[in-house]
Amino acid sequence: AHPSVALTVVEAAYAYAHTMRAFNGDWAWDPVQAALHFLHLASAVCSPKVYGSAAECIRAVLAAVAALPGGGFGAGLDLLCLADTATLLTRGVDSSARAVQEAAELLAAAGLVAEKEGRKSVGKLRRGGKKLEVLASF
Repeated sequence: AHPSVALTVVEAAYAYAHTMRAFNGDWAWDPVQAALHFLHLASAVCSPKVYGSAAECIRAVLAAVAALPGGGFGAGLDLLCLADTATLLTRGVDSSARAVQEAAELLAAAGLVAEKEGRKSVGKLRRGGKKLEVLASF
């Protein structure tokens, strides 16, 4: 895969790990909130953003975490999520692809809820879900 695709997967893997920890592994009680949390951290999923290096990607995602309301969940959680991301990526393609696919499922579920509630975020959620499906196939 092209390096830009791989770095977007790295960003999505971190966003997935952080979202799962922030929502205690269960986003079903508020999929829209969980999906928007994910997309805040994985900004390249809904934009043409391309990272030039892994360091740039990690700096960007950590800056996004720090920009969460209240400054995020603290450095301890940030480090746990980095470790989770490293685990997902080093366990092989199946683990990282599964994380990206689960994130796509989250965005799809959130899109259905957002559509039902008449929210403006429907298009963004659908676009993000489609991009994640493409990323999961790499």
